[in-house]
Amino acid sequence: MTAVLPEMDFRFPAQADPARLVEALTVHRCTNMFGSPALLDRLARYGVSNGVTLPQLRRVLSAGAPVRTDVWNA
Repeated sequence: MTAVLPEMDFRFPAQADPARLVEALTVHRCTNMFGSPALLDRLARYGVSNGVTLPQLRRVLSAGAPVRTDVWNA
């Protein structure tokens, strides 16, 4: 499996630019994703606000803290 590392400061996942994350996921046609709960929260909020979906994603993994239910359902 190829790893794609988006342009972001990995020390501060909650400050990642969600548009860049979506671009990396889309351009590289990622089917699997790993992200911290803070990163997933930021990405989910952006997706809901901007009507962005990522239908190519088949698996999303997270670790480090619990992921809120509203984030998974976004």
